[in-house]
Amino acid sequence: GPLPSNGTGWSRLRGRLKARSFRDWATHNNRGAAAAAGNEPEQASSTSPLVPGGPISPSTLPTPTTPVYLILSAFRDGLRCARTLNYAIKKAKYPERLEFRVMQALDEKLHDVSCAQHFKDFYLQELCKTKTNAHACEREILAQVKIWTIPLEQGMGPAHQRGMLNELLEFKSTDAFCMTTDSHMDFHHDWDEITINDWMSTNNEFAVLTAYPMAMMNGQEEAYEGSHVDLCGYFLENGIPRGKTGANLPTNRGDKPYLTMNWAAGLSFHRCHADRNVPVDKNLKFIFTGEEVNRATRLWTNGYDLYLPSRVTVYHDYSSAKQEFWSFQGGESYLDARESRKRLATLLEMEGVSDMLPKEQLEPYGLGTQRTLEQWIEWSCVDLGTDRWRKLLRDKGKEPSPSKSTDGSHDFCQQLRRTPVRDVALLNASIASGGPPQPSNKPAPLDL
Repeated sequence: GPLPSNGTGWSRLRGRLKARSFRDWATHNNRGAAAAAGNEPEQASSTSPLVPGGPISPSTLPTPTTPVYLILSAFRDGLRCARTLNYAIKKAKYPERLEFRVMQALDEKLHDVSCAQHFKDFYLQELCKTKTNAHACEREILAQVKIWTIPLEQGMGPAHQRGMLNELLEFKSTDAFCMTTDSHMDFHHDWDEITINDWMSTNNEFAVLTAYPMAMMNGQEEAYEGSHVDLCGYFLENGIPRGKTGANLPTNRGDKPYLTMNWAAGLSFHRCHADRNVPVDKNLKFIFTGEEVNRATRLWTNGYDLYLPSRVTVYHDYSSAKQEFWSFQGGESYLDARESRKRLATLLEMEGVSDMLPKEQLEPYGLGTQRTLEQWIEWSCVDLGTDRWRKLLRDKGKEPSPSKSTDGSHDFCQQLRRTPVRDVALLNASIASGGPPQPSNKPAPLDL
């Protein structure tokens, strides 16, 4: 039957999804997603990871002890942030492998609740009460949690805060997984195992599973069972590309994640080397639209492939979604937002949208060298609104995807084929090291 509509109050949000009934979709697109998944390697690469053209197979196979880092950025959201940690631990198949890295902006004078404090006061004992040694259990859980606090005026929007948090991350091993998500989430039972298995099915060490999460609600696991989120394409909002409205599509037996040109901040699951090699640009201050296309093009040109998960495992609390960082900005924030717009226009070579900066000013947050921006545009047919990019597409015999319509086409990404990278050996080497130099004096997390 039709899925519950999640239309209420979502238009303000980036993660807008349009629920469709499966019947509507079947008539709209009368072939199974499996046949159109388009994420088969061009050549089977499991025997040798260096076969030209196909993705590099996972460098190691995950086990129940492979670390999974949850990376959360919270702005005056302590209550829901603590609840998110609780849900993640309670519903994981292997909770002992989880690590939490949280950056919270709060002001105690305004009686803001600390995520760390609330988690300790309200959830910790409950999580450990059935264990033989409850105190040891509590100590072990707290050792998995690192939380940094910043004053409100330093929380200059989600991208800036995520970028600052990226710089503080240190990982136990190169095979660790990272999930970037929001501070007000819920999870499917065994979400860690389901998500890792979905990632493994891409047979791609550089796969990034990413999509807008569905709304939290009663009966959510049943409601979204057998479906996935299709997020495919961008529309222009004041000249800046923003993810089109997603849709719920059915997942058939044997379906795997398929490629997309979109990156979604609400859910991104990948090996942690993606966060080290292609961190969020912390200079994108006071900007909401634009963070996602920035990360999408930088990940893709660095050799990562973005895929839509075949299952829904993370749910978002869309009630009272906060974008309060706007109200704590100083007078400079207008200039910061203008500067962020320049950074985006420079990265995407969108002449006429804004003044451009010298390319080197983007570093270390510029494009990668494994694929080019031209290749991304030709592959994705994204219309960036400039004559030059539209001409490039028409010269290649392609039609730019309509940039005025906020509603995506839901049969395009299923046809995408992976674009080979320039230097497979170099990409392989980036598993172990790469990315911008880390700051030498990292602030210590809260003492829990």
